[in-house]
Amino acid sequence: MPARRRDLCRPSTNHQKEDSLCTITPAPTAGRIWTRTNAVTASPASVGNPQSGTAWTACGRGGARGPAVSALKLGSLFDGIGVFPLAASRCGIVPVWASEIARAPVSITKRHFPEMLHLGDITQIDGGKIPPVDVVTFGSPCQNLSQIGNRTGLAGSKSGLFYQAMRIIEEMRNATDNRYPAFAVWENVAGAFVSNDRLDFLAVLRAFRPDTQIPMPASGRWGYAGMVRGGGADLAWRTMDAQYWASPRLA
Repeated sequence: MPARRRDLCRPSTNHQKEDSLCTITPAPTAGRIWTRTNAVTASPASVGNPQSGTAWTACGRGGARGPAVSALKLGSLFDGIGVFPLAASRCGIVPVWASEIARAPVSITKRHFPEMLHLGDITQIDGGKIPPVDVVTFGSPCQNLSQIGNRTGLAGSKSGLFYQAMRIIEEMRNATDNRYPAFAVWENVAGAFVSNDRLDFLAVLRAFRPDTQIPMPASGRWGYAGMVRGGGADLAWRTMDAQYWASPRLA
């Protein structure tokens, strides 16, 4: 991240917290994603990158602070109260649809995004039959991955829904000749790094890149940031400390 954008990404100084982490997957033909916690900016190669100074949008509480990224569309799985659509809209990205089953969060999202489609239960969605989008975001349930949960990991009935999101992404890719989505963003707790003797995070990476034999780190521990590159879609992850990104609130 260039120095002039240092304010956008502040590294965590306390890794004892259940920080969020993101796994970001651009398609092979796309560029890198530049991200910060709770507000994700996608920047395909055709749009530019922060260092070039072209078509780069920084997202903040007051809205975009640069030229808006246009023509990108977003779908949000496990949508909650629509934080990903909110962040996307501040970057000029259009939220198209969301999947959420809890009535209260859906009512909030409908108030903020009345034109967004609501697809309901993720297990009933066919990714090849819904409107294709450039970006799919999902914060799948963390209960079984969290260090204060039951630690059943991706084998758990809630955190295992991660694979439903991956199914939908694959179905959409197959239906659009691998054009959509160009980016996938996964958010979860840092407990995902250590769940199931650290094998669950390896399973996440391999789910995004089934064509690649991704090994465990030589140290046996996942870094708080890392990348998998070459031969297909790029992967990148980074742990963010939520204390630096305003106060949680419902609206």
